[in-house]
Amino acid sequence: SSLSPESDGYNKVLLCDFGLSELVPPSSSAYDNQLTDSCGTRAFAAPELIEIGLGTQLRRAFSAKVDVWALGVVLHAMLSSSFPFSPAGCPFKALSTMRSTLSSPPKEGGGLPALGGASGEARACVLFMLTVDSEQRPTASMGLTHPFLAPPAPPASGEIEEECTGGGPL
Repeated sequence: SSLSPESDGYNKVLLCDFGLSELVPPSSSAYDNQLTDSCGTRAFAAPELIEIGLGTQLRRAFSAKVDVWALGVVLHAMLSSSFPFSPAGCPFKALSTMRSTLSSPPKEGGGLPALGGASGEARACVLFMLTVDSEQRPTASMGLTHPFLAPPAPPASGEIEEECTGGGPL
C-alpha cells in the first residue's frame, strides 16, 4: 500500500493498492530495470512519465526513480498542504513548469515557494527527491541517507543523565 496526501486531518490515513505496480525480477535492480508503460496520477508523475505519456521521443523508458519523485511530491504535500505542481492543465505546460521551477537557482523555498516555512533540511530533501534529471535523481536508498530523513544520532550518555536529572545529583 502507499500513503496518500488526501488523508484527512482526523487521523484517517488513506491507503491505496499497487494495482498499477510492476514486478521486478529478484535478479535485477529496480533501477536497472527499464519500464515503458506510463500510468498513474499526474500530480505524482515524474517528468519522464509525462514525456512517455505525451509520446515524445525525449524518453522511452523509466526506472524505479519515478517512485522517489512521487515520494518527493508526498513530502512536499506533507510540509505545505499543497502539490509542488498543479496536476490540472496541459501536460506540456506541466513539464515546462517542472523544469523551469526546479532548474532555476534556489530562492526562498528552494524554488518551491510553498515550502518557505519549512526547515532548510526539509526543503533540501524535497528538492533532492524532485531532481528533474532521472539520471541525477537519488535512488530510494540514497534518499534515506538525506539528513532530513536519517535517524538522529543517539545522545551521548552525559546528555541523557543531564536531561534526566536536570543537571543535579541523582
